[in-house]
Amino acid sequence: MKDLLSLDLQGKKVLMRVDFNVAFNTDGSLLDDFRIIKVIPTIDFLLGKGVSQIILISHLGRPKLEDKNNPDFSLKRISEYLGEKMKRKVNFFSDDCEKETDILKEKISAIPSNSLCMLENIRFYLGEEENDQEFAQKLASLADIYINEAFSVSHREAASLCAITKFLPSYPGLLMLKEKENLDKIMLRQDHPFIFVLGGAKIKDKLPLLEKFANSADVVLLGGGVANTFLKAKDLEIGKSYYEPEMISVAKDYLQRFKNIVLPVDVKVKNIEGLTENKKSEFILETDNILDIGEATILDYNKIILSSLSLLFNGPMGKIEELYFRLGTEAVFKSIYENKKIYAILGGGETVSSLNLSGELLESENVFVSTGGGAMLSYLSGEKLPGLEALN
Repeated sequence: MKDLLSLDLQGKKVLMRVDFNVAFNTDGSLLDDFRIIKVIPTIDFLLGKGVSQIILISHLGRPKLEDKNNPDFSLKRISEYLGEKMKRKVNFFSDDCEKETDILKEKISAIPSNSLCMLENIRFYLGEEENDQEFAQKLASLADIYINEAFSVSHREAASLCAITKFLPSYPGLLMLKEKENLDKIMLRQDHPFIFVLGGAKIKDKLPLLEKFANSADVVLLGGGVANTFLKAKDLEIGKSYYEPEMISVAKDYLQRFKNIVLPVDVKVKNIEGLTENKKSEFILETDNILDIGEATILDYNKIILSSLSLLFNGPMGKIEELYFRLGTEAVFKSIYENKKIYAILGGGETVSSLNLSGELLESENVFVSTGGGAMLSYLSGEKLPGLEALN
């Protein structure tokens, strides 16, 4: 891909697409700043290169046209948070970048050189999700260079990701390159034993990923709602536990075809009285609700992980919102970080939430945490990402 590092950026206006679509607590504070923090090194790099202005564009949620004045969808509070983290002013512009483009250009040009600014929610405009070229051209008129630093939404075809590259010299950001490098490594050159850990609530969206890596992994470890569906496919009682009825036949097919799929031998449940119990998987009652992998399973999974050389993790092992049912996921994370010989990719929205809750959101030379959810699933499954393809 194109090289941003050797580019002369002195005095250039840079339009950079980021993904600051973050969640908030009920008190208005940020629930998770992972994607914001991951982009800061790229911002620092550009400022160090002497750019004139960095113009950040992002979306937040899925607003409707009538939500333009709804503060819940405004990026203003995110711009303030970024300013606090970077200890520098982030100039926020709420001007309509479609109807007031010339006014916006004047305002951006008026701020001091080597400044940082952010535009309002890009999904306030119909042209964004329609990948409209006219809208993209207006966006492009604000800058000299375009950078895509939003890997996590690059599986979408949108004006600020695709059409805009027709009107500006376009480059992948430092994080984008890092995402691609690490995902390529786990996708194309696994060291064996290679372990695929798959959890979370649903399997339906992850089927291409499971199909691909069940063929190449030495062992596939299942947890969460995914494991419940497979336990049900083995005709085991799972009580009131969450599972996907429409995926039972698929799970049965996978169990028949792939002998490397490993299911929990025991689980943690909440019983009819609301009490927690550790039970063997074959002894679940109709009134039980499976919410985590059990103690024996944790020991089994940890032993397998500690002996592995490469690993892909997508989705927690249990209901991470409750401390007691977070222990299985935390134990798996601990094994990954303790194995200094492993090369591991951790990814998916639920995975990042799990890491945040457990306080384990760390990266090292051998552990990479991806910002991608759906984008990571698509890329690892071998699909082309429109936002990435547009940069070629």
